[in-house]
Amino acid sequence: MINEQQNINLKKNESKGFDIKKLGILMLKKLPIIAVVTVLMVSIGFCKSKYMTTPKYTARTYLYVKNTADASTGNINKSDIETSKSLVNTYMVILQNNAVLKEIANRMCEQIDEEKLSKCFNIDDEYVFVRQLKSSISMTSESSTEVMVISAETMDSEISAAICDIYSDVAPDFLIRIVGAGSVEAVGDAEVLRAPTYPNVMETTKKFAEIGLLMSVAFVILIYVFDKTIKSDEELQNYGLVLLGKIPKNQEKSDESNKKKLNNVEVERKQLIYKNKLPFAVLESYNVLRTNIIFSLSTSDKNIFAVTSPNPSEGKSTVSVNIATAMAMAEKKILLIDADLRKPVQHIRLSLKNKIGLSDVLCNIAVFDDAVNHDVITNLDVITAGTKPPNPSELIGSKAMSQLLETISKKYDCIIIDLPPVNVVSDALGIASSIAGYVFVTRYKATKTTDIEAAIHSINMVNSPILGAILVDVENESGSYGKYGKYGKYSKYGKYGYSSYEYGGTTFGESDDKTTENTTTKA
Repeated sequence: MINEQQNINLKKNESKGFDIKKLGILMLKKLPIIAVVTVLMVSIGFCKSKYMTTPKYTARTYLYVKNTADASTGNINKSDIETSKSLVNTYMVILQNNAVLKEIANRMCEQIDEEKLSKCFNIDDEYVFVRQLKSSISMTSESSTEVMVISAETMDSEISAAICDIYSDVAPDFLIRIVGAGSVEAVGDAEVLRAPTYPNVMETTKKFAEIGLLMSVAFVILIYVFDKTIKSDEELQNYGLVLLGKIPKNQEKSDESNKKKLNNVEVERKQLIYKNKLPFAVLESYNVLRTNIIFSLSTSDKNIFAVTSPNPSEGKSTVSVNIATAMAMAEKKILLIDADLRKPVQHIRLSLKNKIGLSDVLCNIAVFDDAVNHDVITNLDVITAGTKPPNPSELIGSKAMSQLLETISKKYDCIIIDLPPVNVVSDALGIASSIAGYVFVTRYKATKTTDIEAAIHSINMVNSPILGAILVDVENESGSYGKYGKYGKYSKYGKYGYSSYEYGGTTFGESDDKTTENTTTKA
């Protein structure tokens, strides 16, 4: 029934599209980035328009178009106005012809100082001069009236005004000679503007702000679309997985590790609760995890469960030993088996010898009693991986493994098996019939949803229960471990003044009075 439900949830998740709520939450989390990018683009836009762009000045002249050359009649009717409007478009085409532009260019050379003119145009090449002149001129009709507006934009306000005035002089003769109908009359001289019309600093800054905002929002959407990592316990539950526990990220140990530049093994050792003074929230999360696993096992006739993960480096081995330690703290007789025969790590982290171990027992090279490390800490026995075999999958799935588990399960309250990642090798699937179920370890913002789907599918293929999932390295943005703050009101375990767990000669944490380290370890 559980497997069927998980398959249904897999299909549902495959068909899911955009989750507006999650996207909105992501937008809120990324607001600082959005704000920084937007402000940066505003700064770029302002500096570019204010200091890096050559200013240009625009001058305009207005020409009134009449449909008759006789201005003395004074009788203008609606038909005359409509005719004048139609002439505006014709006049604009003619006045942008190269013949007119050449005449304008010649008069500019006559009226304007050559040195001044050369700053705006290439006057040495007539073709280039005319082309540049044409690009600096625009013509429109004023609100669809019979008034034609000629605009000139150059890097000099006086040259812009001169171009407009020259057009006012040249246009009537050209139009009457070519069109033979109508006439134009200039409405005053072009004004010499002292303030540049380009660039518009405010408008440019606004456009860059819009670009920055769109870019940053698009970036966040791309993160949402392509980031398929697990970022909440709800995402795990969407796959029909029971959330057994969330382990907060031990930021204090991470910072210490970065300062001392510790290697991976040393970093992982600092996450072990049996010999480190870990924060209260981390210790308490393992207590909750221990309780939830005990409840999950209560419905099974087997006292063995396996800890695995979809991929490597997701914390399964650290979680395995910490669960075993937490259970041993509850005065349960616990056995931890390192069944990762390819890349065993428990002997390194627990400082144990690995000359003989699980593989040697399964191959009848050694007996269990010789391979097991008794009371590594009080109530916790550990059997290491042993000699690296050429056929790990076959050994883990062998009859000898089943018989061994059946025999030793009577000696312990609970047996925890640390298995290889289920998506990498098939070793973890070989013991499905001998255990109560699997526990998945997933890493916050690291494990991908597609990897979880693949792992669930693999476990379902061997028809074994999945007891639940654990999410490790969970970050909480509301402070150090959320409501606990600097462990909040529970700092030093509240009014009782204790900040340590003590059992069996092992002290976890530290007392208010003095720091005690009395960890019993057997190599």
